[in-house]
Amino acid sequence: MILQRTESSKPKPKFINDPENCVREALEGVCCLNPDVRLLKKSNVLLLKNIDQQKVAVLCGGGSGHEPAHAGFVLNGMLSGAICGGVFASPSYKDVFEAIQACKTEKGILLVIKNYTGDVLNFELAANIARSRGIKIATLRVADDIALEKKQNARAIAGTVVIYKILGAAAASGMDLQKLVALGQSLDQSIYTLGISLSACALPGSPTMFQMNFDEMELGMGIHGEKGKERMKLLPADKVAALLIQHLVEKIKSDRVVLALNNLGGTTDIELMILMRAALRELYARKIKVVRVINGKFMSSLDMHGISITLLDLGAHHVDAQEDILKWLDLEVPGNKHFHVSKSNYEEAIVDFKSEEEKEDSPSFVEQQHSPAAIRFKEILQIVFESLIPKEAYLNSVDAEVGDGDTGFGVSRSSKTVLAHLKYLPLDDDVPGSLKIMAELISDSFGGSSGPLYGFLLVNVSEALPKQKLCQLAPAHWAIAFKQGVDALKDLVHVQVGDRTMIDALDPAAHAAMDFLKSKQTPEEALEKIVKAAREGADKAKLLVARRGRSAYLGDRVIGLADPGCELAYLWLSALKNALFTISTKSTEENFIIF
Repeated sequence: MILQRTESSKPKPKFINDPENCVREALEGVCCLNPDVRLLKKSNVLLLKNIDQQKVAVLCGGGSGHEPAHAGFVLNGMLSGAICGGVFASPSYKDVFEAIQACKTEKGILLVIKNYTGDVLNFELAANIARSRGIKIATLRVADDIALEKKQNARAIAGTVVIYKILGAAAASGMDLQKLVALGQSLDQSIYTLGISLSACALPGSPTMFQMNFDEMELGMGIHGEKGKERMKLLPADKVAALLIQHLVEKIKSDRVVLALNNLGGTTDIELMILMRAALRELYARKIKVVRVINGKFMSSLDMHGISITLLDLGAHHVDAQEDILKWLDLEVPGNKHFHVSKSNYEEAIVDFKSEEEKEDSPSFVEQQHSPAAIRFKEILQIVFESLIPKEAYLNSVDAEVGDGDTGFGVSRSSKTVLAHLKYLPLDDDVPGSLKIMAELISDSFGGSSGPLYGFLLVNVSEALPKQKLCQLAPAHWAIAFKQGVDALKDLVHVQVGDRTMIDALDPAAHAAMDFLKSKQTPEEALEKIVKAAREGADKAKLLVARRGRSAYLGDRVIGLADPGCELAYLWLSALKNALFTISTKSTEENFIIF
């Protein structure tokens, strides 16, 4: 089945006023945050208020939509000015020339140009006009994207910011215009970037530019929402990083690099850190020394869910130049909030990492030799937890309506953990101890609050059971223990039936279990009533306003929606009933069945 995204032809909602004015209003917002910049009245040009006349001024610009590039880097020690066009549209040559006039210095201007047709035409034309009027100016074209084979066709993407970070610092240190141009050209010849994305972006007032399936990714994405060089099946993060690094290392000539990981707009920090770890691991596996690491969102493509990786081939430069480049990268830029440079700590940190292959299965457990009764008990547990794993998507969807959408992940994760440890449980001689082991496994692996709550429930059930062998435990023992466990849980979290929590399903089920002791029901009939009580309690909870838990913030918006805690309680009780019925029909052991 192909999982398709649900983008429509309608404009994607954004926090804007008017698409026509969004760039200007955004630049005004930058000015509100940075007291050192000013915005020209008649053009979208952002400049430093105080430009040192004895230093070369570094300018860059292009279409907007790549924020924080370039307006966010108009900072002392980086850019002297940024010329901002419309979203994904080059600024006019008049705007570029106006910026040149406004920030000309005695030492000249370096105009950094991204290698796009519109930018090249408008920036070079403005530079030529400036030269004709006696302004000292030089241009530098950047083309770091390796998605296109030929360098002259390459686009300028995240590597542009790396280059003008170095050039801005060098200019602030007093380097003259001619040397800056030479440095910039050498950097451009030794920097390589490749992007990948899980989605396209949406321009203000427009729908998403193109659609992708949920199981696809686009390799070689640019920064203007255009399609990449290849659409591929989605890979895990480690393989994504390895794929990008593989293409990039084919370009470098040395074993010393600067690594930059850039957020193209919509990628979460947790994804970025996973990818950073994977990229560093891949480079070190290839015996390539990562001398500096850069991370952040510094050249975006609006809200694109993607990243780019840049490698600066530091070893391709002369030894003295390498030290200077690192010095300029490290130079602190006051007010910089987006471009983070650090030394890699991978070699030290890796000592504390363990790959999945290195992990021992269960170093603190010994595999048990189970009796036939214990084997059947283990089969019951296996059926229960195996039946919960396929409920992941359902429980996530229920939780997404009223909470944070991760209950299913926790259930699946903890179920798999318990299943992997069933063979270690001392079921024959120590059922309470086995339940405590399961409690710890669930608490550790489930995550959130549900894991510890179920862990607490199991611990209290275990403590309520008599310390007898499995074959000596009767249905009444389990009924009493279940009730005491639920009561202890209620006391712990101070909730009652009616608060719209898992207790709304568990408490009626526990009372139904106790009814078994007072009636002449068969264990099978009792199980049916326990599960029915949980279902009825879960259904009643749908009609309640939550008084506890995450959904309490939603007020009456939850009425009519299922509660994930109640649904989970019903699901595992129902699975337990089915498992007991299934195994009891196979068993010939006396006094084995729990119910």
